[in-house]
Amino acid sequence: MGKELQALIHEYSSRKGVASQRVLAKLEAAIWKAAKSEPGFHGERKTWLRKTLGCGNHQSQTRNALLRLGDAAEPLWKLLEVEKVEIGSVELILRESKALARTESVPLVHAIDLKVKEFRAGKIKRQPRKAGVRPATNKLRQSVKAAFSEFIAWRLDIDSPEASTVGRFAQTTLHAEVDQVIDSMSYLFEDRPKANHPGRDDVVEACFILGISKPIPGAPLNMRSVAARKRKLARLHHPDVVKDDSDAAVFRAIIDAYAIVVAYNESLGKAS
Repeated sequence: MGKELQALIHEYSSRKGVASQRVLAKLEAAIWKAAKSEPGFHGERKTWLRKTLGCGNHQSQTRNALLRLGDAAEPLWKLLEVEKVEIGSVELILRESKALARTESVPLVHAIDLKVKEFRAGKIKRQPRKAGVRPATNKLRQSVKAAFSEFIAWRLDIDSPEASTVGRFAQTTLHAEVDQVIDSMSYLFEDRPKANHPGRDDVVEACFILGISKPIPGAPLNMRSVAARKRKLARLHHPDVVKDDSDAAVFRAIIDAYAIVVAYNESLGKAS
């Protein structure tokens, strides 16, 4: 690890508890840029930052998204730093702002201003996670790690010191890979609202995301062409193909949009 990267990580660690969210975002961006310039470096941004800096994936991704927006994100930074709004609520406002800008074809900066006003008026509220409910990813993560550990113990002679050292290294490496894969699949385990009877606005927005024509009210969609379109978009924006936080969000939006279209067709008695 180079001296520049070490210095940045040390600065981040020393300022983590006192620095503003914007300062943390700039430090995380500088650390990631320095890390990528290291010889032989490879890794995914959110996973590497979490392991190196101990910052949460959700918080780091939201700060990075605001930083990349530039001046348009000023109202959201104000919520975070001045009004001390939770970062999860700010992420929700940003997500709804992007959806509004996309569906109504308005500048994102105007959409953000509108959604911030709605938040202050109490029209936008973050739904808290139910107490005592553990994310489904934790159970899967533990099961896969346990299976790898059993496999390593079976393949190696654990009584041999050399084999024991190799086994520990293999276990650590495989566990890290498990974390990275499951983190990239977390969208599969997110709590999503049931869309048994999606509204007209939801269907129109879903069609816009998928790049298909909106249906005539009461008329079903051709699910073969919709499914083909969804597969094409999913391949372009899949997290395993494009290592970018923004594309991961686009991929989740594609999956959600397809689910809404399927629910719309099913509500008309047309499953395919």
